[in-house]
Amino acid sequence: MQKPFRLIVVALIIAGLLLLIAPQIVRAKYVGTAIPSLAPGDWSAGTPVNVNFTDNPFPGWMQLLTNPVKVNEAGQICHDFRGGQFGWVGEIRQLVDGQWVKVPVTVGWVPSTEGAFMICADVSSAGTYALFGFFNPPLSYYPDYVEPVVAPAPPSET
Repeated sequence: MQKPFRLIVVALIIAGLLLLIAPQIVRAKYVGTAIPSLAPGDWSAGTPVNVNFTDNPFPGWMQLLTNPVKVNEAGQICHDFRGGQFGWVGEIRQLVDGQWVKVPVTVGWVPSTEGAFMICADVSSAGTYALFGFFNPPLSYYPDYVEPVVAPAPPSET
């Protein structure tokens, strides 16, 4: 009776030792200076500026996607907008008297599908601008989506 008991104990000890030296689960950790983002990179024009968002709040349903930029003259400003390919809707807004005012934008590939997905605005005056966004699937995933036409049910044979 003692011999089978000893064999079981020895087998459990060996199994435990094997489990201790087995490879551990790999835990990936992002190491680097840049974190992948919805809007990577810099503005095409202007100078980065710090803004106090407590004094100048933006709508709570939006997310700030870039640092604000100060533009000194009218012209076009653009920013990479990778998130626009994946269901994010972007808005460039100008800071006017403590309020973030939406400006008209164009979104698409610049200069073509071989380029970068960008959001651009033709700004009419100097000021502080920032890119905000919100997630809005599925229409953004399927811009050419058309609601299917449902065929009428065949008449019943009663």
